[in-house]
Amino acid sequence: MFKFGFLLLGLSILITSSWVSSKLPKKIPGALRFLNGRPYAGFRGHRFNIPKEKREAFERKYNEADYEFYFTQILDHFSSNDSRTWNQRYFFNDEYYQDGGPQFLNIGGEGPESYMDVTYPELPFIMWAKELKAMVFSLEHRFYGKSRPFTSQTVPALTYLTSRQAIEDIANFIRSMNTKKNIKNPKWIIFGGSYSGALSMWTKKIHSDLVLGSIASSSPAQATIDFYKYLETCEASLYKNGSFFCGEEIRKGVKKMVEF
Repeated sequence: MFKFGFLLLGLSILITSSWVSSKLPKKIPGALRFLNGRPYAGFRGHRFNIPKEKREAFERKYNEADYEFYFTQILDHFSSNDSRTWNQRYFFNDEYYQDGGPQFLNIGGEGPESYMDVTYPELPFIMWAKELKAMVFSLEHRFYGKSRPFTSQTVPALTYLTSRQAIEDIANFIRSMNTKKNIKNPKWIIFGGSYSGALSMWTKKIHSDLVLGSIASSSPAQATIDFYKYLETCEASLYKNGSFFCGEEIRKGVKKMVEF
């Protein structure tokens, strides 16, 4: 009877799956493989695993200097007495744009941005830009890459490295590009993953008058005390990408630190 019940359950799942599949569209334009709510290789994972021949062909077609620009950004968005500015790097591509199309903005996180973020054809938002006739921007986060407000990273300088300042960087950038590019009916969609995904959500929340939509991949939306789960991911990575010995030595070292 127990085995018969499992057989009926299996048949039920099979029939239900077949019925659902028959109701789904056979082809969804622009659809990509998604896993846990994000593109299978992430929003930018594709550009990190390009075969040598493919990368060389790409670099022959696209020249970084043609897509790299600098924008005069405000240092402190929350002080009317501080008029200091700095040069923030961004990348721009209007190859697919047509009048009336949207504006895609990839938000940089804790690392440098690249011209590939606005040109590499296998990135999800580049595929969507081609389909929706969008212009594409990528804004580098303050204090990362070539977007350095100061030449040295002193403690006083790093007081300007906050998510609130970064959110206002994005808002100021959008306003300025609307003017610079003479965008009459702006439709900004902002993209981000992990930390920059959180920035995209917060920017949409705070500046809904500027941002039409936000696509946030794997973004931490809720602060949690003693959040240990990501450390489990780091631990698994040590064993997988390092070695069993490496993982064990770090585990033993951390255990001793806790005992102290």
